[in-house]
Amino acid sequence: MKATYNYQSPRTKSAPANGARAEGTPFDCLTKVEFDVLGWLSKGKRNREIATIRGCGVRTVETHVEHIIEKLGVENRVVAAGLRIAHDVSHDPHRNGTER
Repeated sequence: MKATYNYQSPRTKSAPANGARAEGTPFDCLTKVEFDVLGWLSKGKRNREIATIRGCGVRTVETHVEHIIEKLGVENRVVAAGLRIAHDVSHDPHRNGTER
């Protein structure tokens, strides 16, 4: 079964006139921290492991995962991680240096 997602970036002011999807990746809507957490998810890490790596609480990681799932419009963390792997995103989409 092929995973689907309903991506719609909150940064997009309006849809292109021809109905085409706006430029960018589904990950543009994620904060730097969420993108980092998604990276660890895609490597098979559990919330407790990610919390230890990031130096934060497990509940904080759970909240980030919830936001990732919501923003990407996917069913669960496995699909979110698979989406990142499928897009082969190895760089931070926030490479312009702005903090979020």
